[in-house]
Amino acid sequence: MKNLLNILGVLLLSITIFSCGSDAESSTEKKEIPFDFSIMKVSIDAKLSNYLVEEEGIFHNAMIDNKSVRLSVELASNETVIQELVNNLQENTSLIKRSENSELILTQNPNGSDYKLTTEVNLIVGEDIHKATLYYNAAEFLNGLLEINIDGEKVYMIFKGKKERK
Repeated sequence: MKNLLNILGVLLLSITIFSCGSDAESSTEKKEIPFDFSIMKVSIDAKLSNYLVEEEGIFHNAMIDNKSVRLSVELASNETVIQELVNNLQENTSLIKRSENSELILTQNPNGSDYKLTTEVNLIVGEDIHKATLYYNAAEFLNGLLEINIDGEKVYMIFKGKKERK
């Protein structure tokens, strides 16, 4: 009898959670950004420093620590655009800067990601400027994904940063 009550209690709890979850999904407006995270076979990993993000999550700029830049996997011989970008990031001062008039878009897990904010930015590497889209979360830590457009080819940088305590 006790086992039967336990099973019924678990069943009731799971039905309640399931029904509440589906109601929340249907009542929440979602602005989804078309982004397929499965196409990221190769990514660049980096750490950010000296970044400025307002309390509401509005991203302004961040420096890329060039010593932290590395590839997630070994490149194929035809992936020269990615290798050139990595070399430039490692050798030059690099900055991610929000584009003028870019909107902050609140997203709800676009295509299964955990990033809640999106904005248009420029990746400035030395004197080169590349248009990019920034998918990120901003709290005590800043983490996300930078989708960089280089001559029509998309390159991805996964980054993280921690606010320095003063």
